[in-house]
Amino acid sequence: VAMCCVCGGGETSGGGDTGGDGGDTGGDGGDTGGDGGDELTCSDTDNGAEDAYGDACEAYNNFPSWCGGYDDDDFDSVAMCCVCGGGQSG
Repeated sequence: VAMCCVCGGGETSGGGDTGGDGGDTGGDGGDTGGDGGDELTCSDTDNGAEDAYGDACEAYNNFPSWCGGYDDDDFDSVAMCCVCGGGQSG
């Protein structure tokens, strides 16, 4: 307690912060050019198929550890889900 300002101890320095840093007056200029390359996108290709527990690729986005673990006869997460390395790039 003796060294904890929040608990009522500790010390405060006199004077406070009188100089300031001037704030953010310049900004970073935003995104002005990009990297010159085409940005690849990926689309899941499950087309309504679901795993053995009724989950589609969308659910795998939150649980990538599921990849390859719950596939069934119409659902192959590794082939269909972008998060698992599948899907369609383009």
